[in-house]
Amino acid sequence: NLTVITLDQIYELAPDARRMSRGYLLLTCPFHEDRNPSLLAFPDGWFRCRGADCGRTGRREVLYDALVSPGAAPSGRGEQAKSKPPRLPLAKDTDEIERLVWEAHDVLMRNENFRWYLQLRGVEDRIETAGLGWYEGWITIPVLTANRQIRGVILRATKLTEKLTGMRFVQPIGQQPMLYCPDWALVNKQNGSLFVVFGMFDALALSSLRLPVVTTTGGSQTFNPAWLDEQRRSIVILPDAEGDDESARKLSAALGWRGKVVNLQYEKGTEDPAGLFETGCGGRAALRNSLVGHM
Repeated sequence: NLTVITLDQIYELAPDARRMSRGYLLLTCPFHEDRNPSLLAFPDGWFRCRGADCGRTGRREVLYDALVSPGAAPSGRGEQAKSKPPRLPLAKDTDEIERLVWEAHDVLMRNENFRWYLQLRGVEDRIETAGLGWYEGWITIPVLTANRQIRGVILRATKLTEKLTGMRFVQPIGQQPMLYCPDWALVNKQNGSLFVVFGMFDALALSSLRLPVVTTTGGSQTFNPAWLDEQRRSIVILPDAEGDDESARKLSAALGWRGKVVNLQYEKGTEDPAGLFETGCGGRAALRNSLVGHM
């Protein structure tokens, strides 16, 4: 079940927060230079800043994200503070990348407060299996081999971080596109079809359904069919609602008899398998039902 951020979690994060008699919190607003506490966080899950130069409103999860990502909040007067992604080791600095990945994973394993974005996406159960972590407001997604050796890492922005940096993913300089599998144990069973998607959260979603799935850490055009040379079974390619059809057809042709393109029926407001998977968009049952007959 989806776990929302609670008022108690906001209270613990904001050192100047005060509990008011009507049940809401009063705290300093992280979205502008707030010398006197002006933000109200309400029990119904919403917040509102009453500052004249701000007026920001939104869900409590957005407020939480701002509080745990210092310096990433917009300034007053409608402008945004400069926000840059965290500095990462170079791709060749494998020891540093390994240290970052497992330290970030340890943070996420020990602190449930940092899991809200993964809960929102419905893939919290993949944290341990896929080695997911939390690093300076970003989700770390390590690229692991079957024996859990680290080949690389991708950092995925939460919604607020993406808005403030203008970036959805960042990776070490010099890191090349590679095959990503969130659960090698499922793939190595060689049972049924292998699924190919074109997004890392799409892969996490199918993996959460206990389906064997792989993707590329680059865009859809970077998927190398040679990565699947050892797979002697049906390979089902699931393009997004738009943008991946040509790449899917080319990949299917390169795979010969094994390749098969399946276009899912995306609900309004969704554009990829991860969107179908999320709560409010049909959830797990909708995605699994759409794949019946292709497993």
